[in-house]
Amino acid sequence: DFYDCLICVAMARKSEKEKWVPLAKSARSKVKEFEKFGESNCAHKCFLLQAEILDVEGNVEDASSCYDAAIDAAEKSGFVNEQAIASERAGDFYLRHGDTRSSHYYNKAR
Repeated sequence: DFYDCLICVAMARKSEKEKWVPLAKSARSKVKEFEKFGESNCAHKCFLLQAEILDVEGNVEDASSCYDAAIDAAEKSGFVNEQAIASERAGDFYLRHGDTRSSHYYNKAR
């Protein structure tokens, strides 16, 4: 469901936003259910998915905060690979919005 949501958001950015955003939200809600059983295992995923959805909906400020929260939560829980994914997605986010912070996030993704 985590990757399903990321795919739906990517599709929403390319076409048919009204079709793909509800599917992304549905996939995110499934991931959110798992957070009840182990927050340290899922919080970073939920933050990242929320950031992606907020971005595609045009809520740039809240998306930015969620990207940072995803990166911090993944680092705190020791999920290095998902910290890199969150950093890369944040880099893409800032690049799309013409923000020079993109290079900082891409560097963190390495």
